[in-house]
Amino acid sequence: MITIIRLTAKEVLRKKIFLVVILLTVAFFLLYGLATHYAVEQFNSYSNSLYKLFIYPQLLSLGLYFSSFIVALLAVFSGVGAISGEIDSGILHAIATRPVRRSEIVLGKFLGYGSIVCIYAAFFFLGIVLLVKHMTGFNPGNILEAMGLYILGPMVLLALSLLGSTFLSTLANGVAMFTLYILAAVGGMVEQIGVGLKNSTLQNIGVVSSLIIPSDAMYKKMIAVILTSPDNVVNVLSMTPLGSASSPSGVMVVYTVIYLAAVLAGAVAVFNRRDV
Repeated sequence: MITIIRLTAKEVLRKKIFLVVILLTVAFFLLYGLATHYAVEQFNSYSNSLYKLFIYPQLLSLGLYFSSFIVALLAVFSGVGAISGEIDSGILHAIATRPVRRSEIVLGKFLGYGSIVCIYAAFFFLGIVLLVKHMTGFNPGNILEAMGLYILGPMVLLALSLLGSTFLSTLANGVAMFTLYILAAVGGMVEQIGVGLKNSTLQNIGVVSSLIIPSDAMYKKMIAVILTSPDNVVNVLSMTPLGSASSPSGVMVVYTVIYLAAVLAGAVAVFNRRDV
């Protein structure tokens, strides 16, 4: 399995999608850095410090929100063809005939892709946090805990992509994954609106979407954690769609970890029954 992990990680680095993601990352930091610079320059000219107390946490949540899309892009495109693509190309036939368990193939690919996703997500997260902290002086709280939650979301997407690749074609899996990801994001916003309107039906829709795919719930938990700091004396969590009007509990985090393990177990079970 260690060999599969190593070869899978190398495969990701050779893919064009990785180069595209790196270029998107560079473009994102250039645009986000310039926008943050001019925003800070503008708000520093105001004498009312309440502007800063509201805007600076929002600048951080803005960067983390849109960066999560790019990390999700890497996670999904890494896993959508992990099994189906190699079956179509014939590569997996050579591997499956060797004395290698299919569970080792699935878990090896998950850990190989996952190692790249984790490193990339951690770099992205810390880059945004340090950039905002340097430019604004805002001190976010619980950075390590928030980074773990930031990484957990795309790891769920990677596991789901891997599961889909065991029984769907690469194209169908890609469409299905992005549909689920968008539905989760929309469900999260519906829940946010429901909290603001005190509408239990909208809130329940958001909760159900989080149970089906908890990636957006992990983003909201991460935002709630990182914006809980002495510098954030104004409650901005419920003021914009980028915040978290109702922060998921620790139970939701435990559920997400169990969900991730169950999805991987499902991928192994389906692949064990598939005729390659």
